[in-house]
Amino acid sequence: MIREINQASAISAFSIGVIFNSLLIWLILRKSPKEMRVFSHILIQTCTADLITLTSNLLTQPIYTADKGVSIVVLNGLLRHIGWIPHNLILFIWDNCFFFSFFGFTSQFIYRYLILNKNMNITSKEYFIALFCTIFTMDFILATLLYYAGYPDADHKICCSSDVILQLLDWDRNNDDPIRIAQRAGDYYSYVWLIVTICITLAYTIIFICTYVMRKFVKKNFNSNSNKLGEINQQLTLNMFIQSLLPLLAIIPVWFTLIFSTFNTKLIGNSKDTTLIIFMMLIRLPIHWIAVLNPLVTVLTVKHYKNVIRSVLLHNQSLISTSQNTQNVIIVNKINRQLNNNNSTRIDNNRALSIVNIQHPQAVLQN
Repeated sequence: MIREINQASAISAFSIGVIFNSLLIWLILRKSPKEMRVFSHILIQTCTADLITLTSNLLTQPIYTADKGVSIVVLNGLLRHIGWIPHNLILFIWDNCFFFSFFGFTSQFIYRYLILNKNMNITSKEYFIALFCTIFTMDFILATLLYYAGYPDADHKICCSSDVILQLLDWDRNNDDPIRIAQRAGDYYSYVWLIVTICITLAYTIIFICTYVMRKFVKKNFNSNSNKLGEINQQLTLNMFIQSLLPLLAIIPVWFTLIFSTFNTKLIGNSKDTTLIIFMMLIRLPIHWIAVLNPLVTVLTVKHYKNVIRSVLLHNQSLISTSQNTQNVIIVNKINRQLNNNNSTRIDNNRALSIVNIQHPQAVLQN
């Protein structure tokens, strides 16, 4: 049941997310006003990261739980059937994608701060070079630390010690399709997550400071009610800030799982714990939907994109109503034409009868 729910969530999020992000990319490339073009590539960056994240989630589908008080991660995606790829390596790639998606928001705020407040001229090429040299390097280091701190030893490569976990994962101990452990908390696992937490806290500190400074600068130098550039800057700042908060849907459950498994070493003792274990397994499902919410936030916060979608929808409705009205007019014209034909026929008959009466009045009287 747990695996089916996880799979349904990942597939649904992937299908919807690909449509939403593709639509947003089309809006950015085709419908962005000139005032937004200088920042369009950071919106494209978010869409690209979302598409990578959606694909990664679909292929891996990590399920987090605790086995005898020890945090573990198992995979439920398509890649788990590929035996020659170690599951911990697959999770390492997933961690890289997640960290890159999250810390990429921090780079966007720094970039916008330098462009807007410091009036620096940074090209897209320079931005992406700096992005990959700094953010990707930090992501790689954090993912590597998690890889080694959570590397399962030889005695714990197959899930699991608890029969309750095996039952919830619907595994009947069939060796042809074993559930391999992709990550298992070791001695330094909590310390690594402490380092990750410090990095996340630092990233949010930068985001909050940049948001405050940029909003203050826009209010001081632009009249958002009359200046389109100031209005767009306010909307982009709000959009990026909300998007930067969405990864908390994944990070907070991680902290919850770690704290709970650390302070409850006897979590799994009997079947009464099943509800709590199920909750721990499902609490991270919002990870699948972060990349779906990002384009929605952009459309809802940036008025120009929202107006474009609204105009397209209204245009389609007007086309439908116009075609319906046209059909109704055609039908009415046909009915009127038939009525006119009937009336003209009736008039012609009456006229012919009148002529007969005039030409043969005696015959008519005799009749």
